[in-house]
Amino acid sequence: MNHACSTLHPESKSLWFAYLIAPSVAPLVFAIAVFVSGLTWLQPPENSTGTPIGIILVPVLSLTVGMVASYLVAGLIGMPIAFHLRNRNSLNFYTIHGAAFGWSVVLGCMVGVMVFVFGSPRPPISAAILSALAVIGVLSPFILLSATTFWWMVKRNVHHVSLRTAFVATTLIAIVLGMLAAFFRG
Repeated sequence: MNHACSTLHPESKSLWFAYLIAPSVAPLVFAIAVFVSGLTWLQPPENSTGTPIGIILVPVLSLTVGMVASYLVAGLIGMPIAFHLRNRNSLNFYTIHGAAFGWSVVLGCMVGVMVFVFGSPRPPISAAILSALAVIGVLSPFILLSATTFWWMVKRNVHHVSLRTAFVATTLIAIVLGMLAAFFRG
């Protein structure tokens, strides 16, 4: 049976347990990917010795801000959606990931609107659209990774999938995202 299509009917306790774990995955993987790929190395000016503090500071800041933001968004938006989908007998892989991707698009569009409205001088609409697409492209994999973790945690409690399987799959996805970030860095 294809478990992705099957509707999950978890208890509230299972949903809250998944909420405790899943939102932390995206900022954690993002911080690891940024650290591993070396995207934090700040190029010093020509006459400066520079400092490698960015190697630690950027991942720590992204982890700190990301954790707070992830739990707020998951608590205020994600959990009500999960409970609503469960009550409508529609909680499955596709609805969880569709809602997560939809919210990454909404966040990207909000950034695009902010760039257009608050940019000084006012940028062309193409810059706002490119900003929105960039945010969607950067955030979507991490938001979908949290959605996958949420789905695995809920599925684990419903279909008794081992926690080790979920951890191994999440770790493999994190490694692939880190390698992709390093590859695109050049």
